[in-house]
Amino acid sequence: MRGNVGLRDNFQKQRLFTVLISAFLLAAFLALPLSVFAQRWAWGYNIKGQLGNNSTANSNVPVQINSALATAVGISNGYEHSIALESDGSVWTWGWDLYGQLGNGHDGEVYNSKIPVKISGLSGMIEVAAGGYHSMALAGGGTVKAWGFNNYGQLGDASTTQRDSPVSVSSLSGVTAIACGGYHSLAMKSNGTVWGWGNGSYGQVGNGANDISDSTPVQVSNLTGVTAIAAGFYHSLALKSNGTVWAWGRNNYGQLGDGLTGEGYDSNVPVQVVGPTSGTYLTGIIAIAAGGTGNVGEGSHSLALRSDGTVWAWGWNYYGQLGDGYSGASSDSNIPVQVSGLTGIEAIAAGGWHSLAITNTGSVKAWGYNGYGELGNGGNTDSDVPVLVSTINGMTHIAAGGYHSLAISCTVPGAPTITSATGDCNGVTLSWTAGSGCTTSCNVYRSPNTACPVGTLTKIAGPITATSYSDTTIAAGATRTYVVRGACDAYGTNESLNSNCMAATRLAVPAAPAAPAVADVDPCALSGVSISWSGVTFATGYDLRVDSTTVVTGVTSPYTYSPGNSSSHNYQVRSKNSCGSSGWSTATSGTDAICPVPSETSPGTGGAATGITWSSDKVTIGWQAVAGTVSGYRLYKGVPADLPNLLSASADSCTRYDGSSLSYALNTSTDVPSSGSFFWFLVDAYNGAGEGSAGNATAGARIVNSTGTCP
Repeated sequence: MRGNVGLRDNFQKQRLFTVLISAFLLAAFLALPLSVFAQRWAWGYNIKGQLGNNSTANSNVPVQINSALATAVGISNGYEHSIALESDGSVWTWGWDLYGQLGNGHDGEVYNSKIPVKISGLSGMIEVAAGGYHSMALAGGGTVKAWGFNNYGQLGDASTTQRDSPVSVSSLSGVTAIACGGYHSLAMKSNGTVWGWGNGSYGQVGNGANDISDSTPVQVSNLTGVTAIAAGFYHSLALKSNGTVWAWGRNNYGQLGDGLTGEGYDSNVPVQVVGPTSGTYLTGIIAIAAGGTGNVGEGSHSLALRSDGTVWAWGWNYYGQLGDGYSGASSDSNIPVQVSGLTGIEAIAAGGWHSLAITNTGSVKAWGYNGYGELGNGGNTDSDVPVLVSTINGMTHIAAGGYHSLAISCTVPGAPTITSATGDCNGVTLSWTAGSGCTTSCNVYRSPNTACPVGTLTKIAGPITATSYSDTTIAAGATRTYVVRGACDAYGTNESLNSNCMAATRLAVPAAPAAPAVADVDPCALSGVSISWSGVTFATGYDLRVDSTTVVTGVTSPYTYSPGNSSSHNYQVRSKNSCGSSGWSTATSGTDAICPVPSETSPGTGGAATGITWSSDKVTIGWQAVAGTVSGYRLYKGVPADLPNLLSASADSCTRYDGSSLSYALNTSTDVPSSGSFFWFLVDAYNGAGEGSAGNATAGARIVNSTGTCP
């Protein structure tokens, strides 16, 4: 439902104000190469020179900001002043300087500037923010500088003294983002907490109190996991890492988005922004912006950008600044409504009574109040739906002020270089180096091709400010090719050409191997079985399982397993890697068999082929083959002293042969010493099960004169 118009605020009689904070300010741009921006534009109200074009004439179409602003990488607007961050970390300001909000060492209308002027002494800055009448800059080391109007302690330096030069915000470090409101300030730390200071009369500081002045930072209550902040005139917003939005402060027009409206529904602690339908909350948000207000603090609205490129708005809508096709006194909304006709949006900005958005083609859309040309469409008629800002394209940054708007763009950077693409169990990790020129973010693209060139590309990530990315959406076991494109802004627009292409494969749990082959190592002995299998893709190791109970880890094919008996066993194999293990293969049975000991044989029987043949220099002995499994034969020679125990004398005798032949010729120099004595000969067959009993001995002699001993 739409909220009711609340009571007008009489707290301050200051002039009209706005504030913008985009969720995509450049928190890490200094870590990457930078180059000049190609375009710098401004339009709308210009009585204080806030358009920066060396004029005080209003313009309802974009005009170029003076070339003094050469390499801006960030912009923000206050009520009637503007601020920019240059690529070298310097800060430049222009416009109204009544309260020293330009930070150039003096204050007063006489020091207004119609062109950007560099603030002396500020360097190494990475983000800027402009409030109603004060400004801030964030240093790369996480500290914050502030200057300008300070009646409520919004500079955070433990005083309420106006400053025309930057001073340090007290006791604040580890800051990664800043935001300026009407008379209050916010900072987000690297640990996801938010801190506020300044005017908290409506609870906009968020510490559970309604203090008129907090001149040093205090922590916002019950708020962690924050990734972006925004400050309106009297209200504040925070975006959490889970895509939800939280708000606190004044709620007279429903600008907190919690479904309530009115002075009695202000909140000095964060409340969650509800969804567009009853009983839901706003989710999927990637950027936020807080605007406001009007005369004597009247009117505030809020914007949120969803990951699907749509924009949602809530709060005051008298001039159509919610962009949903409605305007007027009864058109406010205390719940988010969708901005009409906007898709593919990359960035948003909330001004005093108007709003801005950048499309994914770099054009700018605007809606709301247009009395001074702040919609930039060549007219001065308000619009309750988005209209196209004239002339400009390729924009990468926008900012909305009280009644003026800014937009800048950068040149297309050089293509990055992918240095590695590595797959593991969780996905594929890419690393790259930035290309030449201004690369403040990168987009990652993937192709279904399994090898370069890339073919059809789909964007899978971006904009990201890191130089690495892990693709966890690739299917396990799949191979894909990747490229990276650099972008000159934090929104991923104005892309470079493709980087080099690299292919990578995500590891998968390997499949189970096929059933292993099992063979007896020695069919006549308990010497084990040989188990072999074919390798499996992605496997870095294997395990063996025996009879579904015993598991041997870390085996390789072939693997010999000794069961210790001659029973049949079932053998299975599984594969594994760092991702996990496969199931077990189909079992294969195998036996470590034992065969019988071979039967006896005898030398010198069965004919000339197996007999003993004598000559003057050798003795040739033959024997009969034995049936069954035979590994070989052993021939023994004994001396005459052994004759009484021929059949048991082999252990005391000399082995002359061990092999598979059926004959052996004894050599005169080693096997048959010179002697006229008789010698006996035995032959045993053997296999893995053992050696057969000695066969019959056969005796013979060489007629020579010598002693007979085994050499």
